[in-house]
Amino acid sequence: LDRGDIRDRLSEILPSYLVPARFIKLDSLPLDRNGKTDKKALLESLGTMRESETRFEPPKTDFEVLVADVWKEVLQLDEIGVDDNFLDLGGQSLEAIRVMARISESVRLDIPLREIFEKPTVRLLAGEIESQIRSILNEEKL
Repeated sequence: LDRGDIRDRLSEILPSYLVPARFIKLDSLPLDRNGKTDKKALLESLGTMRESETRFEPPKTDFEVLVADVWKEVLQLDEIGVDDNFLDLGGQSLEAIRVMARISESVRLDIPLREIFEKPTVRLLAGEIESQIRSILNEEKL
């Protein structure tokens, strides 16, 4: 099943606030010795699982590392690849505000909030930040 298709279908029949931000495929639910769902084990396993459908590629550039580290902290995930999508990882508007504020503070540049939605992967957002910084540096040279 494709998470995007699930999200699209649910969006057709549910109000937006009821559409889950995260979907995680499980082979089976953890069960306790009585055959009931082991909620504690389920929560523990969900906290560290990668749910992205993209192949994991670690951040390489300094800007990719910066963006990925901020996302990991804000979204409380253990690993984030350069092609992981912020929204697919469960990011929403409040997390986006926190992410962009921390990144803007780190690079000492006012980066508009919309950038995280227009460039929702680590690779794209890091590229945009690098591009803005290069543009500023080129203007200063003139």
